[in-house]
Amino acid sequence: MGTRWLPRITNPGSGGGGPPPPPVADKFAPRIIVGNTANGDTAVAQAAPFQYIPDPGDGSGIVAALAAAAGGYDVYIRPGIYTLPVGTLLTVPAGVSVHGEPGGIGSPSGTVIVGSAGDATHAQDVFVISTGASCTDVQVRVPPGANGGLVGNAIVNLPAAIAYVARVTINMIITSTAARNTTIAFGTPAAGASPGTDIVIEECETILPQAEATTNFAYVHYLFGVFGTDSTAGNTDGPTVRNCRGLGGQLAVGFISLAGGVVEGCTFFNMICSQFGSIGLVAIMQATALEFINGFRWSRNLLIYNTVGDTAGARAVGYNVDNSVAVVSQTPSAIWQDWMIESCRVIFDAEIVNTRCFGFDIENGDTGQLRRSTVCDCISIGHDDGLRLVANTTTNDATAVGAINDIIIKNVNVAEPLARVTNGVGITLQISNVPAQPKMNRNMVVDCNVSESPAAGFGILINDPGVTRSLVVANMASTAGGGTPIFDFGTLSQVAANQVV
Repeated sequence: MGTRWLPRITNPGSGGGGPPPPPVADKFAPRIIVGNTANGDTAVAQAAPFQYIPDPGDGSGIVAALAAAAGGYDVYIRPGIYTLPVGTLLTVPAGVSVHGEPGGIGSPSGTVIVGSAGDATHAQDVFVISTGASCTDVQVRVPPGANGGLVGNAIVNLPAAIAYVARVTINMIITSTAARNTTIAFGTPAAGASPGTDIVIEECETILPQAEATTNFAYVHYLFGVFGTDSTAGNTDGPTVRNCRGLGGQLAVGFISLAGGVVEGCTFFNMICSQFGSIGLVAIMQATALEFINGFRWSRNLLIYNTVGDTAGARAVGYNVDNSVAVVSQTPSAIWQDWMIESCRVIFDAEIVNTRCFGFDIENGDTGQLRRSTVCDCISIGHDDGLRLVANTTTNDATAVGAINDIIIKNVNVAEPLARVTNGVGITLQISNVPAQPKMNRNMVVDCNVSESPAAGFGILINDPGVTRSLVVANMASTAGGGTPIFDFGTLSQVAANQVV
C-alpha cells in the first residue's frame, strides 16, 4: 500500500494565509505578589523581575507593594482577608494594574479588603485609582462609619481622566448599622477633576442599605452607587458603566455637568424611595457647567424600586435628565441633543402609595430645548407619569424653529396602577413658558402602548398649541380609567391609525 500524504497545515502567522494568532500576554511582565500570611501564604523566593511581599492581614503589604509598583510593576493580591486600620488608603499609582482573586459579594473566598470605620480626621475611602491605572477582581467590605460614616469621597475613587475598574464588589451592609458613602466615584466636587470617556467601570457589584428613611439626596456621598461630577470644568464626556449590578441604595448611576456618558446592561434592585427623593440613572446640569447634557446613551438597563422609605411627598424617578438648580449663568436656549435611551425598563412596586413616581423624565427646565434624540423600546410599570419630555423656553431655535424637535418616541410601553395614580400621564411632550408661535416640530410618537389612563389623566399628551409636522400614529391607548387616550394641541400634526381599547 502506498504512502498516504496528508495536506500541509500552514501556520496562520507565517504568512501562509489565515488570520494572525491572537496577542499573547507577557507572562514575564514585572509583577509584585502580595501574600496573606494569615491565610497560610509563605514567602517564596521569586526570580527577577518578580517580587513577593508578605502581608499579615492588615493591608501593610499591599501598601508596600503599591509604593514599589510605582516603577511600572503590576500588583497581584493573593486570596485572603485584609482588614485596613484607620487612615490606610490604597492608592494605585499611575499606569499600575491591581489584580485580586475573584470571589464575589458575600463569598468567603477571593481577595477581600475590609475598610476602616474612619474617624474625625480619616475617611473610609479604600482605593484611589490614578491616571491609566486599573483595579480588578477585588471584594471590598465597608463597616459602619464613625461619625455616622459621613466621610470620604468614595470607597473606590477615580479622580483621573483615564482609569479602569472591573469585577470589583462593594458590600456596605456587613453589619446592622448602615454605612453611608458613594461606592464608586469618578471625579469629585473637591478635586474638580475632568473625567472622560476613557474611564470604564464594568461588571461591578454593590450592596447598599435598603432601609434608610432619612436618606438625603442633596448629600453627594450618601448611599450612592456609581456617581461622578465634572465640577466647574464641564468640557468632557461621562465614562462607560457597563454590565454592573446593584442592590439597595438611593441612586444607581449619576452624572453631574457632563456631556455624554454610557450606561448599558446594568441592573439595580430594591432601590429606596425616600422622603428626599430617589433616582435610578440621572444626568444633571448645574449652574457652573460649561457643557450641556448632550450625546449620552443609556441602553439595556433595568431598575426595580421597592417600598422601603416610602414617605408622603417623596419623588422617585427611574431615568432622569434635569437641571438641578436654576441655571441662570448659562446661555439662554441651551440645547440638549443627540442622546438616546433604548431598551430600558423601570418597575415601581404597586404598594408605593406616597411617592410620586416618574418612569422617564427629561426636563430642560431653564430656557432650554430638546432635539435630535430617541426614546425607544422602553417600559415603565407602576408610575404616576411614564415618559415626560419637557422644554421650558421663551425663544425658538433659529435652525429648527422650535423647542422640541426631531424627537422619536417608538415602542414605549407604560402601565399605570389606577389604585394610586390620580392625574398621571403615559407619554408627555410639553413646552412651558410658551409665546404664541410654533414650538414642536418633526416629532414622532409611534408604536407605543399606554394602559389604564386615570380619569384625570392622559394616555398621550402633546401639550403645546404650536405643534407642526409631527406624527402620533399606530399607538394603542387604554381608557380603562376613564382618562383621555390621546390629546394633541397641534394644528399641522397627524394623529392617525391609533387604537383605543
